[in-house]
Amino acid sequence: MHHDIVWGMTRRTVALCGLVVLCVLLATATAGCFGGLGGGGGTTSSKGTIVGYVSEIDMSDEMRIEATFLASSPGVAGAQATLVGTSRQATTSTVGKFSMTSVSPGTYDLLVAKTDWPSTIVYGLKVEANRTSEVALRMVRRPASQATARLQDKEPPTVTVDCPSMVSGTVQVTVTPSDEGGIFGVLLFLDEDSEPECSWGFGSQVVESGQPLVWEWNTVSGSPNETGWNNGEHKLVAMVIDSNYNMAYRIVPVTVQNETVQGTLPVAPSDLRCTVTTMHYSLFTFPWSPGDIGSASSDELARVLAPAGTAKAFREGSGPKARGTPSGSDAVILASAYWRYETADAMGFKVYRNGRFVADVLRGEWEEWMDGSPVLTPGQRVEYAVSAYNRAGEGPKSAPVSRTPIAPLRGGSLTSPADETVIAADVKQVGATPVFDWEPVSGAEAYVVFVAAVKSDPVIGLTRELVWVGLVRGGTTTSTTYGDNSLIGQPPSPPLEPGEYVWGVMALSLEPNLPASGTLNLEGYEPQVLSVSASAVWGFTVSTD
Repeated sequence: MHHDIVWGMTRRTVALCGLVVLCVLLATATAGCFGGLGGGGGTTSSKGTIVGYVSEIDMSDEMRIEATFLASSPGVAGAQATLVGTSRQATTSTVGKFSMTSVSPGTYDLLVAKTDWPSTIVYGLKVEANRTSEVALRMVRRPASQATARLQDKEPPTVTVDCPSMVSGTVQVTVTPSDEGGIFGVLLFLDEDSEPECSWGFGSQVVESGQPLVWEWNTVSGSPNETGWNNGEHKLVAMVIDSNYNMAYRIVPVTVQNETVQGTLPVAPSDLRCTVTTMHYSLFTFPWSPGDIGSASSDELARVLAPAGTAKAFREGSGPKARGTPSGSDAVILASAYWRYETADAMGFKVYRNGRFVADVLRGEWEEWMDGSPVLTPGQRVEYAVSAYNRAGEGPKSAPVSRTPIAPLRGGSLTSPADETVIAADVKQVGATPVFDWEPVSGAEAYVVFVAAVKSDPVIGLTRELVWVGLVRGGTTTSTTYGDNSLIGQPPSPPLEPGEYVWGVMALSLEPNLPASGTLNLEGYEPQVLSVSASAVWGFTVSTD
């Protein structure tokens, strides 16, 4: 007989207690896997429509695992989606998207399979007349060393979620996974939050097949450290991964109906803004982020590049995920919506994407929500709005803000100084001002050159301390001289002293575009949409010999 496991970890505890790498990675990878089941736009008949997105988890190496778990992943092209027990099938496109129209209303299991890939299934997909059901799923892409090996088991696990359809106060949610080959891990999400409410397995403890796992959901707490006031419609999303990386999802709609209190509804949030960033995988191995710029360049340049700093958070094991880029593009997309709320009458906020509720956000130091929905696809417009709520109810929505993600850039290639080059210092300058050259990146409109000194620290060993960050305008301008700050209206930096250095380049595409000529005044400039990639990092030595 199995004993129930009651695992009351908070979201922050889950993020800190990781699997090894994988527990933490999975802990933020799958929130938002379901984009509006049973919701969305209408169809033109008494039938329903299914729109699905399938994206990959790349197991090729540690950095790819990190990128595809914590950020996004390219779509899985050529996968076969099947409504189990019917003849209805569809094949995923280059961005991993598929659709089925004129589906009879009912509840279905949807299986996604591809040759030599572990399978994925979603149980209990509800299709309603004149409605569009959206579903987003992950599939594991095995490392190249295993790609030709025959899969021993492609049967996905099963999972049940027990919770009343109408809840109030504190309620127990029971998740029961089953698989003959063994359970690797289980995650439970509320709506499209970027972190799970609970995590089981993944090396932190053994989860047996058929073992009930319990989460106690407090739907009424007003504490900033708890779930918050959850009145309204929600979705519980359970995800199970078996020992062969087959996956299973189950979604359970739940309505929270706590007693309201008399009072004034909160006003609408103000100054809603949104930044959407497309990040090439090369950014995940680039050693610097905008937060590292400091005195090496202007604060305004650091602010403009701030959205690209999300990659550093991914490397450090935190941050949400996104998906929606084309198969093979090696890029991810992430949106950040943020707003102001200056009165004390709100407990939290409800976020709406394209008119549909997607998440609760507790009131805190930062009023922000990070989105990794599959709708974040290059060229497809997305709209956000936010409302505030308290125990009297939900107030009006903010004015909406819309953005259109832009296409990925490829990684950059450096030219000179070549790796391990020795540069002679100028005796008169008592240093060197090398010229840096790189290959153009198609679609880029600007480049940022990073130069760092290699230092030896007695405690942490070798470090790379940024000494200069230069901005270069123009996608075809692929050369700059060290210390040239004329574009941002600052005096040149002093020559490099003798020592060891490393350098690299970020490529940028931004909207609104940078001014085409003249000195750049970055004060007040705020990019709404970015695409960023990075080069490798090469070393050179400045020598007096």
